Amino acid sequence: LNASMYNDDQIAKKLDCLFKADRNSFMCELSANAIGVYLLETRQIHNDSTSVTFTGEYENQHPGAVKLKYGFNKDHRPDCKQIVFGLNITADGNVPLSFELFDGNRTDDTTHVPNWNALREFLGESDFIYIADCKLCSQKNLDHIHEHGGIFITIVPKNRSEVKQFHEFLKTNSIEWQYAYETPNSRKKAETILYKTYEGEPSKNGYRIIWVHSSAKEKQDKSRRDNRTWPLTKTEPVLLIVTEPVIARCSVASAE
Repeated sequence: LNASMYNDDQIAKKLDCLFKADRNSFMCELSANAIGVYLLETRQIHNDSTSVTFTGEYENQHPGAVKLKYGFNKDHRPDCKQIVFGLNITADGNVPLSFELFDGNRTDDTTHVPNWNALREFLGESDFIYIADCKLCSQKNLDHIHEHGGIFITIVPKNRSEVKQFHEFLKTNSIEWQYAYETPNSRKKAETILYKTYEGEPSKNGYRIIWVHSSAKEKQDKSRRDNRTWPLTKTEPVLLIVTEPVIARCSVASAE
């Protein structure tokens, strides 16, 4: 094929055709085929979103398209309009299953319920493990997944009362960390990262909270303190949330 065929006009026309197509059905069929052909495990589904930044003038947006708007820009360009792009992948092989586009001012926490509902319909089951960042950790989101038989893992935001209470607890109490697992450090080949866990009090909604200690994070914090760029009294836990529908309430997990 002649490279001159792939000019701006041709690419724009092809994108217009793709816009008019039934992209959701196309993606679902593609994902279903991939699951069947490669026997992909769909027990764990990871979700994340990002912003796609636009520059220039877009005065005549198609009424059926997502809207370019100002929002929380993850490219650190608050001066630019954007759209929000959400993606679901399998833990097995990191294979994309589905995606969704949202208006640029859509907040991440409002995308999880419709996204989880769509995944449940596509997979034909609700007990897959839904894994996402701290924007999932709202009472509305967690209760919806739990009440519909789902399982989740997420990160508890640092401003939650459970985090503050745990920090206060550590000032006067010692805890016994339990060995979890260890893995090679992908950034430093000669090092191994050791993870330990401690199950604290459940959340105010009854979900389990599991604190996770990382040897790499401990070393990083010590280095920052030694360089006087990190307050000596500051701790920054990493919190995970896990639900177990086999008990009366789901469970939550947290980490240090």
